[in-house]
Amino acid sequence: MYSENAKSKTAVCNRMIAQIIYINGPSSSGKTTLAKALQQEFDQPFLHIGIDRVIGMMPEKLNNWEGGPSSPASFLPMTM
Repeated sequence: MYSENAKSKTAVCNRMIAQIIYINGPSSSGKTTLAKALQQEFDQPFLHIGIDRVIGMMPEKLNNWEGGPSSPASFLPMTM
């Protein structure tokens, strides 16, 4: 049985909408500076996580970036 506090937290989480801001650019182009400025400006807090950290948090089986039949379908190289 959930406590009242747990029910309250669940209700808040159910109302939250996940939002992602993806900042792309070459090295030293100001991505981190922009992300930190956005953190200061927005009322709601958000996390700033570099893509290298995201990749590091993924299971090893999803980190096969070589392509081919053993790669996860979402990471297969694109061909045009």
